[in-house]
Amino acid sequence: MSDGITGDARFRSFIENLTCKGSEERLRLLESVALNANDAIIITEAEPISLPGPRILYVNKAFTCMTGYSLNEVVGRTPRLLQGPKSDRTVLDQIRKALTQWRPIVAEVLNYAKDGSEYWAEISIVPVTDEVGYFTHFVSIQRDVTKRKQIEEVLRSSKEQSESIIRHTSDAIWVIDTLTTVIQVNPAFEKLYGWQMHEVVGRNLPTVPSNMMNEFDSMLYSVKAGEKVNGFETINVTKDGIIINVSVTVSPIRDSAGSIIAFSGILRDITKRKEMEEVLRKADRLALVGQLAAGFAHEIRNPLTTIKGFFKLLEPIIQQKESYLSIISSELGQIESIINEFLTLAEPQLGSIELHSLSKVAEKSIALLNTQAIISNVQIFTEFETNVPQVPCDACQIKQVFANILKNAIESMPGGGHVFVQLKKQDSDYVLIRFVDEGHGMSKDRIAKLGEPFYTTKEKGTGLGLMVSYKIIQEHSGQIVIDSDINVGTSVTITLPLSR
Repeated sequence: MSDGITGDARFRSFIENLTCKGSEERLRLLESVALNANDAIIITEAEPISLPGPRILYVNKAFTCMTGYSLNEVVGRTPRLLQGPKSDRTVLDQIRKALTQWRPIVAEVLNYAKDGSEYWAEISIVPVTDEVGYFTHFVSIQRDVTKRKQIEEVLRSSKEQSESIIRHTSDAIWVIDTLTTVIQVNPAFEKLYGWQMHEVVGRNLPTVPSNMMNEFDSMLYSVKAGEKVNGFETINVTKDGIIINVSVTVSPIRDSAGSIIAFSGILRDITKRKEMEEVLRKADRLALVGQLAAGFAHEIRNPLTTIKGFFKLLEPIIQQKESYLSIISSELGQIESIINEFLTLAEPQLGSIELHSLSKVAEKSIALLNTQAIISNVQIFTEFETNVPQVPCDACQIKQVFANILKNAIESMPGGGHVFVQLKKQDSDYVLIRFVDEGHGMSKDRIAKLGEPFYTTKEKGTGLGLMVSYKIIQEHSGQIVIDSDINVGTSVTITLPLSR
């Protein structure tokens, strides 16, 4: 649907809002809306009973482009100037009858432009009242649907041609009856969903997940009610159980009497587009949080430095309260750690980029966490391929990422367990390092939120550690992929490029 408001609830709301305005103000508002509309707008006086019909008060620029008539050429005349020898008199009589009863109407008519050329228009006519309910104007919204009518005519006139279009289009297509039993699918459907035609014909459409059936039924109900379902975004499932995002357009198929006997659906996979939108959304959020983090960190660091200084001066005086000293020192250290994470998030500037062995970097990270692992009864095993090329990176930052992932893995196994660290060359361009634990795991919806500001699975966590890790790997042109199963464990896979 264009931004030209045909059939749009926003336009209907606008019309309803005009009932509290005076008629002159109402006309000015209508003209203001029509000025920027993409669809042709005609405003006439409200005299449907008189012949030859209501006179035109205003048309917009889109009307001029569609018909070739200027505003001055049509003001004072009636919309009948658009009618010609092939215009359907039955439809025109239906329109005239609806207007005499002050009812809105939607119809398709064959019109004629100024140069005599024919075009099909989908028109929607709405009566407008003043503040006391007196009908003052008609607003007609017209859209050129000539191309669509031509396509419909081709499909009606040649079954072979229509089937050729279905077979060779890149969009997936299904045809179902009113009980949602599959009648036909095209090759693009088979490629997208993995089901062959003989597997789905005669059974209910298998692409709709059970939790989305109510939405699907509502969509078909809307089509039955005459509403358009065009580019509706929803979720489907493939034969392999993979969830994909699709854009679907559903149209009714009618018999010669005009009754709906089936539905056709045109589907396009938009999964990659949705993933890209999510990446951009996270990137915007990271940038915003980075700016906030810088401000918070610098504001907190100054008074913290003063507190730490006076604490050192008071330490000899309150030695007898050793437990208090330990608690205060620990909490100050925690605050300082959070500030450092804030600053890393705000300014993750890469240091010296040199070639480093990821196995050596990983071993240093394991050594840092080894004591915590022993205390937690966790064993760390490594499996490093030999002859893995060195990677250009900031070794300190990569070590920080590895340590954060190892720390999370250890903390996910309070009863003990194993962590496996695997390093190998993925292909000619990347090196892969994977951390696998046997912890409590996470659900898919929680995985999707990892790396977002202040989202954490820990009781006392801030969520900044993983967020900083994402940022560091991103600065290294790498990627972090997390996979997890509840009560099974979590794997974190990092890929880093061999060249920058």
